[in-house]
Amino acid sequence: MTLRSLALLSRGAAELKRGNIAGADRDLRDALTLARRCDLGRAAISAASHLAACHAARGQLRQAARCATETLAHADRLGLAQLVDLGWSRLALAEAYFERNRIEDAERWAAAAVGGSRGDRLIQLWGTILQARIRTATGRPGEAHRMIQAASREIVVSDLPPVALRGALSLVEGELRLACGDLLGAHEFVRTCRDAGALPAAAAVLEASVLLAEGRPALAAAVVEPHVAAHDEFNSRTCRAWAGLVSALAGQSLGRHDQTMRGLEIALRLGEEEDLRRGFAVGGFRLRALIESVAPTMPVYPSVRAVLTATLDAATFPAGSTIPPLTDRELTVLRYLQSTLSHVEIAALLHISVNTVKTHVKNVYSKLGANRRKDAIQRGRELRLL
Repeated sequence: MTLRSLALLSRGAAELKRGNIAGADRDLRDALTLARRCDLGRAAISAASHLAACHAARGQLRQAARCATETLAHADRLGLAQLVDLGWSRLALAEAYFERNRIEDAERWAAAAVGGSRGDRLIQLWGTILQARIRTATGRPGEAHRMIQAASREIVVSDLPPVALRGALSLVEGELRLACGDLLGAHEFVRTCRDAGALPAAAAVLEASVLLAEGRPALAAAVVEPHVAAHDEFNSRTCRAWAGLVSALAGQSLGRHDQTMRGLEIALRLGEEEDLRRGFAVGGFRLRALIESVAPTMPVYPSVRAVLTATLDAATFPAGSTIPPLTDRELTVLRYLQSTLSHVEIAALLHISVNTVKTHVKNVYSKLGANRRKDAIQRGRELRLL
């Protein structure tokens, strides 16, 4: 029984590394059960820690956080707090806190996972990818870009399973491009992820988000529809919630009331069940207005509606703002100016010349009435361009 427990643990861990969540979940559950029967403390902790990561990958954030917290506490009681496999529990907590929009907690646990990886390249890479996502979400594109570059170099020299890692890296690069308004670049990274056959639900959500930003709601709705309708227990609940939000916003643009209500109901239900907050915060004022406009007609989830809408700032555009509109490329450059990237680095990211970047920067300063980079960023934030 002892040998079988260890064999199942080894196979489950390997399946998790390959991105086969269903296979990993099954083997790790069996390994955990046998390890507990045989009083194999180290094996039980390892199996539970990997299982916490499986829960996080499936968007089962409450289970992930509970399993990870209990595993870390158990390891501490047994004097095994330095066990490398606990990095999976730390990653699970970081992911759960990130999607709950508790950014400081997410950063702390992601840093703990990377710092405690002790040579485990896979934990270190997944932690770095999550750190890049956190920095993208919090307006630090320069830091995110440097982390993505570091992870890319590490994948090249490692012998780790490349498909899921490269897919995740492409998606975080796409998220960074979308956050900076570089929609063409975001599309390119979505295609890279799709070509690799990795993370189809997350890729669909990102692609649909880009399509929405381009003003193509019908295509956006079509891309996420399979994931809105999905009921497979191994599909990510987080991705399904995001897909519901995208579908709802697309439905609103298209005047499709049933689609809007269906997508919003799915997102709100999953938001309540898994304590999801980030997707609603990212949706911003448009999503807040949508939720508030349909709230009286929705029979369920009044508490989560109240909590989610409260997370959105009630600020509005400054009255009487008459600045000339920025072009798409100027807005993209302004968003990159938030980082510490140089003009040369911005030019490389956008595949344009340094002189062109300088021209865009000059136009941005002129339109915003700014003389310095810091002033332009401040003015952009005041106008909710950033």
